[in-house]
Amino acid sequence: MFGGLLGVAGIVVSAVFSALTVLILTLYFLAALRSITRTSYRLVPRSRRARVQLLGDEILNRVGGYVAGNLIISLIAGVTTFLFLSSSTSRSRTT
Repeated sequence: MFGGLLGVAGIVVSAVFSALTVLILTLYFLAALRSITRTSYRLVPRSRRARVQLLGDEILNRVGGYVAGNLIISLIAGVTTFLFLSSSTSRSRTT
């Protein structure tokens, strides 16, 4: 009895801790992104720095666009699914 209960509690605590860790690290990296990229560019030899900055900024823009597009598609899919399931459950209750 207690073994199963403690196991479930451990899984819940682990999931909450993992979610908070990901959230905190995501916010940190979003806030510090400019500083991180500037520091990274300084590690490149001066003769190639301008080219690396152009490529790095272009890569970040493309990846950011890809992620934003996926978030929008996921939001649309989630809202559509919610509306469909809400309407189908309300229809099944009335019949």
